[in-house]
Amino acid sequence: MTHRKVVVFGDTLFSKSGIMALHSLGFQLYFIVSKEDHSKFEKLNCLDKGQSLFLFHSITDLELETHIKKIAPDYIFLFGLKHKMPDRIISIPKIAAINSHPSLLPELKGPNPWYWAIYQGLETSAVTLHQLSSEFDGGDIIAQFSFEFKFYYYECKRSRGYFNSCDSSLYRFS
Repeated sequence: MTHRKVVVFGDTLFSKSGIMALHSLGFQLYFIVSKEDHSKFEKLNCLDKGQSLFLFHSITDLELETHIKKIAPDYIFLFGLKHKMPDRIISIPKIAAINSHPSLLPELKGPNPWYWAIYQGLETSAVTLHQLSSEFDGGDIIAQFSFEFKFYYYECKRSRGYFNSCDSSLYRFS
Protein backbone atom coordinates (compact mmCIF):
# COMPACT_ATOMS: atom_id res chain seq x y z
CA MET A 1 0.00 0.00 0.00
CA THR A 2 1.28 3.44 -0.94
CA HIS A 3 1.57 6.36 1.43
CA ARG A 4 1.92 9.00 -1.26
CA LYS A 5 0.21 12.31 -0.59
CA VAL A 6 -2.35 13.54 -3.09
CA VAL A 7 -4.04 16.93 -3.10
CA VAL A 8 -7.48 16.53 -4.69
CA PHE A 9 -9.55 19.33 -6.22
CA GLY A 10 -13.15 18.53 -7.17
CA ASP A 11 -16.74 18.65 -5.98
CA THR A 12 -18.84 16.83 -8.59
CA LEU A 13 -20.09 13.27 -8.99
CA PHE A 14 -17.29 12.92 -11.54
CA SER A 15 -14.92 13.81 -8.67
CA LYS A 16 -16.31 11.13 -6.39
CA SER A 17 -15.30 8.21 -8.61
CA GLY A 18 -11.75 9.57 -8.80
CA ILE A 19 -11.61 10.09 -5.05
CA MET A 20 -12.83 6.55 -4.40
CA ALA A 21 -10.28 5.08 -6.84
CA LEU A 22 -7.36 6.97 -5.29
CA HIS A 23 -8.50 6.02 -1.79
CA SER A 24 -8.78 2.34 -2.73
CA LEU A 25 -5.17 2.47 -3.95
CA GLY A 26 -4.02 3.68 -0.53
CA PHE A 27 -3.17 7.28 -1.32
CA GLN A 28 -3.37 9.85 1.49
CA LEU A 29 -5.91 12.37 0.21
CA TYR A 30 -6.06 16.06 1.07
CA PHE A 31 -9.21 17.71 -0.25
CA ILE A 32 -9.26 21.29 -1.50
CA VAL A 33 -12.61 22.82 -2.44
CA SER A 34 -13.74 26.36 -3.20
CA LYS A 35 -15.87 27.91 -0.47
CA GLU A 36 -18.69 28.43 -2.97
CA ASP A 37 -18.76 24.69 -3.78
CA HIS A 38 -18.33 23.35 -0.23
CA SER A 39 -21.94 22.17 0.06
CA LYS A 40 -21.65 20.23 -3.24
CA PHE A 41 -18.54 18.49 -1.92
CA GLU A 42 -20.28 17.52 1.34
CA LYS A 43 -23.03 15.79 -0.66
CA LEU A 44 -20.44 13.42 -2.13
CA ASN A 45 -20.08 11.79 1.32
CA CYS A 46 -16.38 11.10 0.92
CA LEU A 47 -14.81 13.44 3.47
CA ASP A 48 -13.89 10.41 5.57
CA LYS A 49 -11.61 9.23 2.73
CA GLY A 50 -9.26 12.18 3.25
CA GLN A 51 -6.80 13.52 5.77
CA SER A 52 -8.17 17.08 5.71
CA LEU A 53 -10.37 19.59 3.89
CA PHE A 54 -9.19 23.09 2.95
CA LEU A 55 -11.58 25.72 1.59
CA PHE A 56 -10.35 28.50 -0.69
CA HIS A 57 -11.86 31.73 -2.01
CA SER A 58 -9.90 32.03 -5.25
CA ILE A 59 -7.57 29.69 -7.13
CA THR A 60 -5.04 32.55 -7.14
CA ASP A 61 -4.99 32.99 -3.32
CA LEU A 62 -1.49 32.91 -1.83
CA GLU A 63 -3.00 31.13 1.18
CA LEU A 64 -4.01 28.22 -1.08
CA GLU A 65 -0.51 27.92 -2.51
CA THR A 66 1.03 28.04 0.98
CA HIS A 67 -1.35 25.33 2.22
CA ILE A 68 -0.47 22.99 -0.65
CA LYS A 69 3.25 23.54 -0.11
CA LYS A 70 2.85 22.57 3.57
CA ILE A 71 1.26 19.28 2.53
CA ALA A 72 4.22 18.63 0.18
CA PRO A 73 2.16 16.40 -2.11
CA ASP A 74 3.49 13.81 -4.48
CA TYR A 75 0.55 14.50 -6.82
CA ILE A 76 -2.21 17.00 -7.42
CA PHE A 77 -5.34 15.57 -9.03
CA LEU A 78 -8.11 17.69 -10.52
CA PHE A 79 -11.56 16.17 -10.95
CA GLY A 80 -13.98 18.67 -12.41
CA LEU A 81 -12.31 21.89 -11.29
CA LYS A 82 -13.86 24.84 -13.10
CA HIS A 83 -10.81 27.08 -12.69
CA LYS A 84 -7.53 27.07 -14.60
CA MET A 85 -4.74 26.02 -12.27
CA PRO A 86 -1.93 28.62 -11.97
CA ASP A 87 1.53 27.44 -13.05
CA ARG A 88 2.95 28.13 -9.60
CA ILE A 89 0.58 25.51 -8.13
CA ILE A 90 1.12 23.05 -11.01
CA SER A 91 4.81 23.02 -10.12
CA ILE A 92 4.36 22.13 -6.42
CA PRO A 93 3.89 18.31 -6.45
CA LYS A 94 6.98 16.12 -6.36
CA ILE A 95 5.80 13.83 -9.16
CA ALA A 96 2.96 15.36 -11.22
CA ALA A 97 -0.13 17.51 -11.38
CA ILE A 98 -2.83 15.57 -13.25
CA ASN A 99 -6.26 16.48 -14.58
CA SER A 100 -9.04 14.01 -15.21
CA HIS A 101 -11.00 15.45 -18.15
CA PRO A 102 -14.33 13.89 -19.19
CA SER A 103 -13.71 13.68 -22.94
CA LEU A 104 -11.35 12.15 -25.46
CA LEU A 105 -8.83 14.98 -25.61
CA PRO A 106 -8.03 16.88 -27.71
CA GLU A 107 -11.74 16.75 -28.62
CA LEU A 108 -14.09 18.76 -26.39
CA LYS A 109 -11.32 20.72 -24.69
CA GLY A 110 -12.36 23.21 -22.05
CA PRO A 111 -15.25 23.42 -19.62
CA ASN A 112 -18.47 21.41 -19.78
CA PRO A 113 -17.48 18.63 -22.20
CA TRP A 114 -20.58 16.62 -21.18
CA TYR A 115 -22.78 19.45 -22.44
CA TRP A 116 -20.98 19.48 -25.79
CA ALA A 117 -21.13 15.70 -26.08
CA ILE A 118 -24.91 15.84 -25.58
CA TYR A 119 -25.29 18.81 -27.91
CA GLN A 120 -23.32 17.06 -30.67
CA GLY A 121 -25.29 13.83 -30.17
CA LEU A 122 -22.18 11.76 -29.48
CA GLU A 123 -22.69 8.15 -28.47
CA THR A 124 -19.17 7.61 -27.15
CA SER A 125 -16.95 9.63 -24.88
CA ALA A 126 -13.93 9.09 -22.70
CA VAL A 127 -12.04 10.13 -19.63
CA THR A 128 -8.56 11.48 -20.29
CA LEU A 129 -5.83 11.72 -17.67
CA HIS A 130 -3.30 14.34 -18.67
CA GLN A 131 -0.54 16.35 -17.06
CA LEU A 132 -1.46 19.89 -16.22
CA SER A 133 0.26 22.58 -18.24
CA SER A 134 -0.01 26.29 -18.90
CA GLU A 135 -2.43 25.53 -21.73
CA PHE A 136 -5.99 24.68 -20.68
CA ASP A 137 -6.46 20.89 -21.17
CA GLY A 138 -3.23 20.86 -23.16
CA GLY A 139 -0.75 18.79 -21.15
CA ASP A 140 0.70 15.45 -22.20
CA ILE A 141 -1.89 12.66 -22.25
CA ILE A 142 -1.19 9.90 -19.73
CA ALA A 143 -4.16 7.59 -20.43
CA GLN A 144 -7.58 7.58 -22.08
CA PHE A 145 -10.54 5.34 -21.31
CA SER A 146 -13.36 5.29 -23.89
CA PHE A 147 -16.92 4.19 -23.27
CA GLU A 148 -20.34 4.32 -24.88
CA PHE A 149 -23.25 6.27 -23.51
CA LYS A 150 -26.78 6.82 -24.67
CA PHE A 151 -29.02 9.70 -23.83
CA TYR A 152 -32.76 9.34 -23.51
CA TYR A 153 -34.65 12.60 -23.87
CA TYR A 154 -38.26 12.97 -22.87
CA GLU A 155 -38.51 16.72 -22.77
CA CYS A 156 -35.23 18.02 -24.09
CA LYS A 157 -35.73 21.01 -26.37
CA ARG A 158 -33.25 22.99 -28.44
CA SER A 159 -33.51 26.71 -28.92
CA ARG A 160 -30.84 28.91 -30.47
CA GLY A 161 -28.30 26.11 -30.08
CA TYR A 162 -28.83 25.58 -26.33
CA PHE A 163 -30.87 23.11 -24.34
CA ASN A 164 -33.75 24.86 -22.60
CA SER A 165 -34.77 22.02 -20.36
CA CYS A 166 -33.30 18.60 -19.95
CA ASP A 167 -33.57 16.19 -17.06
CA SER A 168 -30.02 15.02 -16.43
CA SER A 169 -31.35 11.81 -14.92
CA LEU A 170 -32.41 10.74 -18.40
CA TYR A 171 -29.04 9.38 -19.40
CA ARG A 172 -27.34 6.14 -18.63
CA PHE A 173 -23.95 4.73 -19.42
CA SER A 174 -23.80 1.41 -21.21
